[in-house]
Amino acid sequence: MYTTLFHSLLHSSLPPIFPDYLKDLFTASLATLPEHLLEPAKPDTTLGDIPVVYHKVPPPSIHLTRLGILPRYATTLSRVAFDEIERIAKEEAAKGWETRRLTRARQRVGESVANWLSGMFDGESLKEEGT
Repeated sequence: MYTTLFHSLLHSSLPPIFPDYLKDLFTASLATLPEHLLEPAKPDTTLGDIPVVYHKVPPPSIHLTRLGILPRYATTLSRVAFDEIERIAKEEAAKGWETRRLTRARQRVGESVANWLSGMFDGESLKEEGT
């Protein structure tokens, strides 16, 4: 009950510009991923499934979950992820249609956006564990 009341009071006291700043924080966080996640090595094969390498990517702050920011602003987080997926799709499409691009785009999304999102929600498990 205390936590719910605290979150309610906290969110009601945030300025209207807060979601824009939070989106900037999420965008900056995604942009700071290591290069090997943003641009994974090209596969040796052009056919078949390419395994996605999962890396533990910490959230920009574990307090985002503890303060109830991630659940409340999940749409902002999703917007940043969608924008990155759209950027990757446009980059791959701009390279032309002579060769298959879906596998490479899926690999890039899997190793960057998926790892980043899973790191964001790792804070949820930390919250549940009480750490």
